[in-house]
Amino acid sequence: MSHRPWIKFHTTKLDDVRLLRLTERQQLRYFQMYLLAGRLNADGLFIENEERLSDADIALKLRVNDVKQFTADLTALKKAKLIKVNGHGPFIEDFAREQVDWSKKQEQDRERKQKQRHADVTRDSGVTVSKSRKGHGDVTPLDQKKIKKKKKKEIKNHQPPTP
Repeated sequence: MSHRPWIKFHTTKLDDVRLLRLTERQQLRYFQMYLLAGRLNADGLFIENEERLSDADIALKLRVNDVKQFTADLTALKKAKLIKVNGHGPFIEDFAREQVDWSKKQEQDRERKQKQRHADVTRDSGVTVSKSRKGHGDVTPLDQKKIKKKKKKEIKNHQPPTP
């Protein structure tokens, strides 16, 4: 599974009481784990190569040297109900609800672009105009003949300057 190139991070997290009750280091761990969840792209689970990451593996990925301290921070995050645990290990429950399904968004973008490329007509000021005539306004075939005749006359009457 590939990583997400970006994740949504809601500003309401700044006011989340569950976070405000924690120490700054524990808040940092939560934000780091949230970003890691985005990189792993497993809907908030800490799974890589179809295997659950242990607490030590998560600490390693976050470049935390003190695994005991990380485990203590993780326990505090679990008590605050920011991190939950199921049969697949720790996960961020809010993550899947808050994030855009990246693969679905990519598919929708592809479909939208394909529709734009294959659109036969565009709308200009309430009048449907074929792309092949776009920019020519409401020029009728008779008007086009007049324009061509006028251009021919100009070319015919054009005298090169004398040396």
